[in-house]
Amino acid sequence: MVSPSGELVPDATVGWLRALIGLRVLSPAYEQELARRMGPDVFGLLRLPAPPPFLAAADPAALAPEHVAPFLRRISMTRPAPRAADLTPAALDTDPGPVSRHHRTPDQQRWDQPPGAPLLPPTTVIPHIVHGIWLGGPIPEHSRIRANFAAGARRYAGHADFAVWTDVPRASFQAADTTPPPPPGQPDPLATTRSMLAWARDHGIHLISVHEVFHAHHPMTMHAQYTAEMNKQLPRGYAGASDHLRLDIIHLLGGAYVDGDNQFDRNAADTPLPGTIPALLDAVAASPHAFTPPSPAPSPPSWTPSPPPPTPSPPPSCTTASTTTSSSPPPATPPSSCDAN
Repeated sequence: MVSPSGELVPDATVGWLRALIGLRVLSPAYEQELARRMGPDVFGLLRLPAPPPFLAAADPAALAPEHVAPFLRRISMTRPAPRAADLTPAALDTDPGPVSRHHRTPDQQRWDQPPGAPLLPPTTVIPHIVHGIWLGGPIPEHSRIRANFAAGARRYAGHADFAVWTDVPRASFQAADTTPPPPPGQPDPLATTRSMLAWARDHGIHLISVHEVFHAHHPMTMHAQYTAEMNKQLPRGYAGASDHLRLDIIHLLGGAYVDGDNQFDRNAADTPLPGTIPALLDAVAASPHAFTPPSPAPSPPSWTPSPPPPTPSPPPSCTTASTTTSSSPPPATPPSSCDAN
């Protein structure tokens, strides 16, 4: 069976999902009915751009877990656009990223599910990637995601890569990088974009363009729903769009999704956090389901919600922290490894 995004889903997985939820998911009639309920695309808002030249022949779904980090480093908008040759397996193998790995017995591959459920792979591998999302324009200078992701990137430098997915296009960052600011006293329409780019570079955070990765040849599974939320052009719409986007990011590349208002270095009482992201991902890889740590967790949390800011700030784009592998079957419901509310 082929999913709406073009992904080949094994028949056994399709049958298991249908039996689990009692619906004919991934059948032509079911998908056509979903499309009908979305309504006609009168203004062409669902049309996606073609892939950029450097990604035209790339298949992110085929990346080895160790290649996810160098792939994101190379396509980050903090750097010049790469060449297609920079994204080949041989090129990515020159600087592989850290991963958590766990080998499973045949019994452990059943992930505590009844007979008929798809099996987990013999080896579960999770790349050490922390994904965040900010939609609706550049990240404001004093937002919590800037402070928290900067602190996390500093703490885990060399042990985990941090990536922020954004709808700000590469052309805007290129303009901010190459156009001098206006004279003092004149408005600078690129001021926040310049600031966001400088922040990401200063802290080694990758800026990833949503529609460079999810393009016309490889749309996200929930592209129509994502687009409907984005076109509200309101905070609640951007939050809803990020709920759809995070599932596609994690299913495609693996790693951990973390809300922007979670702290990585200290808790609300300003006490250093004893847990670590690598230890958490090790626990997730070894857990029965391979997408959430066992309860009780073997180590303290590696992040904590930030205290409320003294003044209102743009809302975070999501509400949970999720982890999964790039090789595990997708769960029937969004996996959540820690409630960040």
